Amino acid sequence: MIVNSCGNTKRVIKDMILPGDDQPSNQWKNRVGMVRENEMVQVNIDIKSCENLPAGDINGKSDPFVKVIVKTRSPSSLDHEQIFEPSSYYDKPYKTKIIHSTLNPSWRGNKKIKQNEHTSRVAVHWGEQLWFEVFDYDFGQKNDLLATLHFTYDELIEMKDIGGVEDSFHLSVDGVVTNDVVINLSLSFSDYNATNKLTGSVLQHEKRIFEWQKLRTDEIREILNDLNIEFDKGIIKNALNEADDDNSKCINTKQEMETLLDILDVSSRIGVSSIFSQYCDDNERIGFEEFNTFLENQGDDALDYDGFTQLLNTLKDGRKVVNFFDRTTFEYFVSSRINSIEDPKEKEVHMDMQHSLSHYFIDSSHNTYLLGNQLNSHSSIDAYKKCLIMGCRCVELDVWDPSLTRGSDSPLIYHGHTLTPDVSLKNCLQVIAERAFEYTPYPLILSIENHCSDKFQNIMADLFKQYCDPDTPTGIIQDYVSPDELKLCILIKAGTSGITDNFISVVHTPSKKLATYLDTKDIDYEQNIANSKCFYITSIAEDGSSRSSPLFDGNNFVKLSGHQLIRVYPYGLRFFSTNYNPFPYWYSGAQIVALNYQTNSIPLWLNEGKFLKNGRCGYILKPEYMTDPDTEFDGIIGQCHATIKKLHIKVISGWRIPKNKGSNINRIKVTMWSRNGGTSKMKKNVHNLEKNLHNPVYHRPDSDEEFEFNYCYPELDMVLFEVQNERKKRKKKSYKTIAYYAISVDSIRPGYRTIHLKDKKCSPNGGELLVHVRFEDTNESFPTGEMPIDHRFDCKAPVCIKVTDNL
Repeated sequence: MIVNSCGNTKRVIKDMILPGDDQPSNQWKNRVGMVRENEMVQVNIDIKSCENLPAGDINGKSDPFVKVIVKTRSPSSLDHEQIFEPSSYYDKPYKTKIIHSTLNPSWRGNKKIKQNEHTSRVAVHWGEQLWFEVFDYDFGQKNDLLATLHFTYDELIEMKDIGGVEDSFHLSVDGVVTNDVVINLSLSFSDYNATNKLTGSVLQHEKRIFEWQKLRTDEIREILNDLNIEFDKGIIKNALNEADDDNSKCINTKQEMETLLDILDVSSRIGVSSIFSQYCDDNERIGFEEFNTFLENQGDDALDYDGFTQLLNTLKDGRKVVNFFDRTTFEYFVSSRINSIEDPKEKEVHMDMQHSLSHYFIDSSHNTYLLGNQLNSHSSIDAYKKCLIMGCRCVELDVWDPSLTRGSDSPLIYHGHTLTPDVSLKNCLQVIAERAFEYTPYPLILSIENHCSDKFQNIMADLFKQYCDPDTPTGIIQDYVSPDELKLCILIKAGTSGITDNFISVVHTPSKKLATYLDTKDIDYEQNIANSKCFYITSIAEDGSSRSSPLFDGNNFVKLSGHQLIRVYPYGLRFFSTNYNPFPYWYSGAQIVALNYQTNSIPLWLNEGKFLKNGRCGYILKPEYMTDPDTEFDGIIGQCHATIKKLHIKVISGWRIPKNKGSNINRIKVTMWSRNGGTSKMKKNVHNLEKNLHNPVYHRPDSDEEFEFNYCYPELDMVLFEVQNERKKRKKKSYKTIAYYAISVDSIRPGYRTIHLKDKKCSPNGGELLVHVRFEDTNESFPTGEMPIDHRFDCKAPVCIKVTDNL
């Protein structure tokens, strides 16, 4: 059993249940749990050897080496620690030397390898994992992953408590732990001085540990630069002299470091102080009545006194409890997820899930098994895990016969006629069966591209029965079926031409665990609308060359999508797995707009933001004007008599914005995505005056500059926030997005709100933005007109503001 070594803990935000309520208040409910601050274990690693590794080359041998890397929790699972990715603090993982042509490599005792070439020391923080990845080296190509092993932080603590370990550990091959493939390791642990860590309020959520004995001006400046904070050397020197209590001319205690940071004022969130001043009394306090006034001005419900004190107790976290907000506690509240720009109701499934299946947008993936491009990237079952954790409800499986070169007697999944490696259909179905309903109970669709011969179709059918339909059939899908009725069901989308009777018997015998969709190829609007059923599906490419494209008949396409499912997939010539603009298809009612999850880009950010709604369950109910059988809505030209509304956004300040190489100059770009593409307006830009990304200022209190957007369909329109760093190349300026956040307009809350950004790796480490949001009604009608169609992805008319100096 793993011992949970906790040490000092700090509760950042708790679930809040207001007294007097039978259920937790949706307004304050948050799933953020415990954060164990400043915990670290230092591991000394000695890699000895591996045994019985899989063959990576056609000669039956491998050229193995071991990579040691510290990983942190994946952004695709904020509430679950299931998938891990490399920690941003360890960009250059340690690697052993390559040993050629062997399945049993040995690094210790090898005369050609020095001791420091098979030993390493790493620091692992709470919440991280220590990974060992064994690769087969391939000259000029991507190295093949042979096997893996990982230890959690608590497992490492347990090893440390018994004085370290020297043992053989079983490795995982293709996600399955083996008995004969092992790695021989020696792990020992070093102590560290708890005072040799950068602490203070500026590092409340900072996991990195800086080790030192004495810090002078240059060392302090280097550490602050790592935190995106730049000060002149003279300013740091003066602050050091003021914080130096023992006249040692350096910083060598935690108290001195906290004093230094307070003097430099790097811990404050610029902009919150001015909000606090609007509501505080003469004693610099916000009491019960003043706080409710603030909430009412925000558009939030007022709290009773018990709810007010409980909120204070949570934010105070065990410190002396008082009945008022001081400046620091109010800052915690404004910047917390309790005050997020996203409506708290979206944390739960709140939409009616009893409608026909065709009345929902469904989160969907294309070429799910790929990790990169469609030509020679890797395939992995981990790609299915990631998509399912992110809430995806439609995954793709391209199934092919095995060949002699691929060495299998079971159907395989890979991108046909390319150099992409394969993964076993059996392993993929096993992962899907295990993870399909781990995060959402609503039905999962398997989109099957069947390229198998009769023999392997029969094997494929047996695998589907084994992994997808373990129970006795208990019901047949009728003409009308809802997501609620299909909870815990796996649905198969497969064409009916050229397939065996055995496979037809699988996809034509719907049950509680296994159902089917019939694939229709062409659209005849009059015939299809009359005869369609909610479990029929039509697949179309995004190029719009087919008559089935929404570009040819917008209103009839919307009506058809109210009766049956429509799947859109990327054009076949997107060799590098780029994505298309999904908005023309969402606006036309297509439910399954399949995107390449493996490509981190604006379309994927928009998709991620769209499906944050409704508890991230993967199903979003369409607005009524799209599902009404007599609807006049047309995604191409808009809808008559629609009223314009305005959205005003003022970006005030930032907090811990990521830093791009070589630049501390950044700007904020905000784009409204609607039926007309990405559009935005603004009065003027704010110019950069000081290089500071730790607590940058984007808006002066005396300035009226703000973003202003027109919108008409809040359920469909979205806002994308991008933080962009300036970079110069050949004396030309350009900007690169380093953090982002996307949200549907109907999920935005008015008032002073905090946006918790994601970084370029999709991790929730992109910093924060403080914004003010205001909605305005108008009496203007939305102009009709054809949507500018661009199937490539193009962000039109960006509006940006640059960082200013601290106020």
